Amino acid sequence: MGDLGDSTPTGRIVADGFFLLFDPAIAEAFDQDGNFSAQQVVVTAFAEDVNDLTEVSGQTVNFRVEWGGWLDDRDSCVLSNGQCSVTWVTGNPATAPGSCVADITAWTIGEETFNDANDNGIFDSGETFTDLEEPFLNINSVQTIGTTIPFTFGVPNATFTPGIFTTELVGELIDIENFDGTTPGVSDLIHTPGNGLYDGSLCAAGNAACNTNRTSMIIHTRSGI
Repeated sequence: MGDLGDSTPTGRIVADGFFLLFDPAIAEAFDQDGNFSAQQVVVTAFAEDVNDLTEVSGQTVNFRVEWGGWLDDRDSCVLSNGQCSVTWVTGNPATAPGSCVADITAWTIGEETFNDANDNGIFDSGETFTDLEEPFLNINSVQTIGTTIPFTFGVPNATFTPGIFTTELVGELIDIENFDGTTPGVSDLIHTPGNGLYDGSLCAAGNAACNTNRTSMIIHTRSGI
């Protein structure tokens, strides 16, 4: 979505304004000889609202990782002025990913992103949007079962793979109770794909591509460390 030019904070996080940064950017848990040393990395979530502003506070961001864990078992944080942090710690070196990259997924409540072609700040008929699926932890670089593709640092294949687990029995499924917008919501133990509709508040009247029953949802971001 383009810059709306509005300086009014809304607190409604937009999907393309939700991302992670690491400090240090690369945790050298293994040297070139394969020797292991425990590492800690500060993982900071950044969030912008639908007006590209960072005055977002009070919303919880949850984290899941395929290998390692969280300092003091703190796997969530609360946004203050558009950011909050947790600390990732390395795990058992014997169970480290073969790619040497551990995938981290973070999620919070927000809205889907659309391409505002006419810069009017509204999702109009004919404009495109990013249809988000339920968050998942992408622990492999397999495009389809049995077909391995080259792994690019920080860019897994971004396809949910059911029934796959790490050696520590961590699976890809992240089951969000209220992802489908129901109240109170149910835990269905399956991965939910996108619904084909724009889930957000900035919808033009009469646009059939809009979900009139849901203006917010769980948005997520993923990165490899």
